[in-house]
Parts: sequence; C-alpha cells; structure tokens
Amino acid sequence: LRAAIASESFKSVVIICTDIEDTYYSIMEEIISEEFTYTGEVKDGMPEGKGVLEFVDGTKLVGIFVEGELSGEGTISLEDGSTFSGVFRNGMLNGEGVEKDSDGSLVFSGKFKDHMRHGKGILYTECGTYHGNFVEGEFHGKENTFKYPSFNGVDVSLFGEWHEGKLVKSRLNNVKEDHLIYKFDPSTESRISSEPLLQDPFEKLTVVVKQSSVGPKAGEGLFARRRLPSNTIVAYYNGVKTPQAEVDARDWEENSNTIALIEENEETKGISIDVPGKLKDIKYYCASLGHKVNHSFDEKLRNCIYYPCEHPRFGLIKAIRTIREVNAGEELLVSYDYDIHNVTGDGVPNWYQSEHDEFKKNGGSKEDTIDQCSKRRRVEK
Repeated sequence: LRAAIASESFKSVVIICTDIEDTYYSIMEEIISEEFTYTGEVKDGMPEGKGVLEFVDGTKLVGIFVEGELSGEGTISLEDGSTFSGVFRNGMLNGEGVEKDSDGSLVFSGKFKDHMRHGKGILYTECGTYHGNFVEGEFHGKENTFKYPSFNGVDVSLFGEWHEGKLVKSRLNNVKEDHLIYKFDPSTESRISSEPLLQDPFEKLTVVVKQSSVGPKAGEGLFARRRLPSNTIVAYYNGVKTPQAEVDARDWEENSNTIALIEENEETKGISIDVPGKLKDIKYYCASLGHKVNHSFDEKLRNCIYYPCEHPRFGLIKAIRTIREVNAGEELLVSYDYDIHNVTGDGVPNWYQSEHDEFKKNGGSKEDTIDQCSKRRRVEK
C-alpha cells in the first residue's frame, strides 16, 4: 500500500460519506490503484483512522489504520472467506485475536505475535481442541492439554508436554496416578506403533469390536458403545505407511485393511495406511480400531464416512466420522467406494462384486460412486 502511494500509481477522490461498515465518517477519501481500493479516513495521503482496504485478489482489511497499516481493532478477510480479527500493530495481529475458517467456524482464539499464534490460546480441530501455550505458531509447553470431542458422558483429555507441535508425553485427564503414558508415535513403513496394545482412551468410551451384523462372511465389525452424535469423529484408522504404488501392485487379498491417506498427483507420491497380517487381530493391535468398520451398499444403513484427522499420538491418519446420530449398539458402516464400473482398470474384490450384484437383485439402487482415493481399501476382515 505504501509503495503504491509512494509511486503515485493511484487516484484519490474526496467524497462525503454517511455510513461505512456501520461507522459514520464526515469526510472520507477513496484511494484507487490497480492492486487495491481504500475507502476511509486519510492523513497526508495515507490511510489514517477508520477505513476499508480491498485488494483485487479478494483480501479485505477493515479497522483502524495508522500510516497505511492496520493498527488497533480490525479484521482481515481472505479470498477463501477465512478471517482474522483482533488487535493489530503494523498490519499484523499482536495481542488477543480470533481466527475463523471460510464457513465461520472457530479455528483459534488467543494470543498472537506478528500474526502467529503465540501465547495462551485454544486451537479447534475436528479431532479435538488444544488448550495451552503456543510459540511461533506451534503448540509448545509443559502444561498443555488436548481434549477429545466431548458428548454424552465422554470427557477425555491428554495433559502433558508438547514440543514444537509434537506430543512428548502425557497422562490421561491429568491424573497423576495414571501409569499410562501417551506420546507422539506415528507409524512408519515398517512399524504400526511402538505400543500396539495401548488403546486410544477416547475409543475405549465410544466403540467396541464385535461380530458384524452385516453377514456371516463379514467377520468382525465396529459398534457404538453409546449414543454417538452426528458429524463427530468417533474412532481412528491408523496403519503402516505404504507407498500407493506398492498397494496398486498387490493383489486385492493383500489389501484387506488398506486405505488411501494421501492422494498421488504430479507433485506428491501417494501414501496409504495398512493394518497387515496378524495385526488385523485385536489381540496384536488395538491402538486404533477404525480398520474394523464394514461396508454397506445400503445408504439407509450407512452412518459414517472416512475423514482426515491429525491425531496427537498417531499424526495424520483417517478417522471414522458419523453422518447421523448413531444409537448405542448400532454397527458403524461406511461405503468403501470401490470402482464398481472399473473406470480405473483395477476392478473390485470378488466379494464386493457379489454383494453389489445381490444388492441390485434385491431392489437396491445402483452403486455409482467412484472414489479413486479410496480404491483397494480392503477385502474382508
């Protein structure tokens, strides 16, 4: 802004105004350039006082300006609709502030320094909320807390130390006598977890593994322990990190618990997560249970979807998220979204084709969904 004004690549018009953003100005000035339009109070040719600055890319600044920069109460709205509101100094958030995403949902509330989260605050995510200290944008401190989604008697949190966004060590619900230690423990290409039998404390209260109700060949399934609200993450799908190229080269029988995590494109190699071999049995692996969720062609029975999640212990994984209220004792069911029309050339497992044909024969609607990101998800439990 200062550079544009200094180069005189703008035109300025003084007009009378009665109302801008619900604020009365007796006189304002409109400064227009190829990059922006400013409407508001001006001093010595620079924005000074209350005003609105709009850039051609859709970014909008509203608030108090000092020497051409937001300084004081203000709001920045970005092109995608996300916003930053609070106390600004030299054009950046410094002090108490609020960050919201494009649909108006709260992302962060707390302290900022030079437009970075810095100091006490709360970070809101689909997986849960982070309460405590932030340093240069990262969750960092020895007395921080992660709170899982809270509902219907479920109130679980991890209290402990985070270093530059990574969980160093924590205990459940700040209980000093708790001997279970939870830490950042992401899977690798050769290991699913350093503690495969340490069950997630949230899943202990939300889901349970039992014989599936889908059919005798479905094996085990995942069921709700209690009533689960709609649009809520209720379980997690962790697994061994496996290159997508390796997954695509295997037979369907080797991909019985494989799900795509990162889609492959020109810039990024695809990565899937897998629960292989004996780890399918909860006697050997129960740190997460999302791989036990079964498929249904009947959209009336489906009650969940796969959803990306940044978990404090597992890192980036997939989660199981409800799409409607789920009753206690009800089996969690998703659509595997296999390419039933073979558009990708990979085909589908035999069991999937058979169940699809049976579903259609019994009057079910045609399965038209094609989701290449989730192809080769699994064969059977």
